[in-house]
Amino acid sequence: MKIVLSTIVAAATVLLIQAQDAFERAETHSGAHWDYGGDPGGQTHWGLLDPSYVICDTGMHQSPIDINKNTVGTIATCAKTALIYDYKPLKNAIAHWNGHTVEVDWTSDASTAHNNSITIGAKKYNLVQFHLHTPSEHRINNRHADAELHMVHRSPDDGALAVVGVLLHAQYDSVPFFRYIEQLNQKATAAFTLALADEPADGPTEATAPVDTESQKNDGEEEQDEEDEGGDEDEDEYQDEDQENQDQNIADFESQEINWNLAEESSETVVSDDLLTADNNKGQCKHPHHPEDLTCTGGRVFGKDATMVDLKLKSVDFSPLLKAIGKFSPRWEYQGSLTTPPCSEHVSWNLMQRPFPIGLAQLKALVNLQGFNARDIHEDAKE
Repeated sequence: MKIVLSTIVAAATVLLIQAQDAFERAETHSGAHWDYGGDPGGQTHWGLLDPSYVICDTGMHQSPIDINKNTVGTIATCAKTALIYDYKPLKNAIAHWNGHTVEVDWTSDASTAHNNSITIGAKKYNLVQFHLHTPSEHRINNRHADAELHMVHRSPDDGALAVVGVLLHAQYDSVPFFRYIEQLNQKATAAFTLALADEPADGPTEATAPVDTESQKNDGEEEQDEEDEGGDEDEDEYQDEDQENQDQNIADFESQEINWNLAEESSETVVSDDLLTADNNKGQCKHPHHPEDLTCTGGRVFGKDATMVDLKLKSVDFSPLLKAIGKFSPRWEYQGSLTTPPCSEHVSWNLMQRPFPIGLAQLKALVNLQGFNARDIHEDAKE
């Protein structure tokens, strides 16, 4: 019996270490270059790009998932107990546009005696960063929300990961929690314009403009991966193949005019209350109905080599977010994976049932920066 228990504990430890290492690789964008297009670096090819990405194709518990009457109760469950949390305003954070997503994190000089955290069971997870996807990665009855916020937490004990997902729905008025997005977009636009101005007259077009010297330094591994894949001739092939092989949802996202499906001057979300409310008496989620399609459309103006930028934030106040989503309850929970390479599993997911707003101008700025960056759902996670 002792031998069996030791083997189980050892195996679990290895899996947790692998998950932690994978998260660190994802944070630093190490490994083979990947993206969301229909090109050879697109998500249908992630599992072939690097040995450490294989689970993107072979994993049995991959994220995101579709929340519907078939998956609720099989893959995902409605949480019957409130998620314990300990959150306070965070000072001196940094917002990034890192080439894949808009992310907010913090360095040692931003730390205080208090660590923002959630507790699942008996395990505590500290918040390490949060980032955004457009449109949402998780779906309700196969429908996207306009965007999705991912709040990534890590256990200080064993490195295990827990992610809180919040669906974002556009409203007319801007939201203080996301005020940094427009500022980051302005900074990225200025930096990208400056980089283009430095190009020779017969140099690359906007769609292929390289990053400036400082950005090349910061993103050297991704640039090297692209160079190794073939140089200028391959770049031309890349552009042709990208136009021909875009997945239909990406083509729709980037080819249509922006349609926000909003009533003028309205600040109310369109999703029905039934969709986002749990039956607390029974401790069960109501089956989701079909909400209106809130998928934002449009494409980023920057090329895939857009200049990476940082923006210092004086503070991040989580209280409006916590109040709007019911203080992390009600929610759907399931065991899944990272949604970007290396797609490592054993990630505890908590998807909030209540949405949070994002301002129209803020959502436009977000789409302008990152375009389409939502992973598709594996077929076995739809039904």
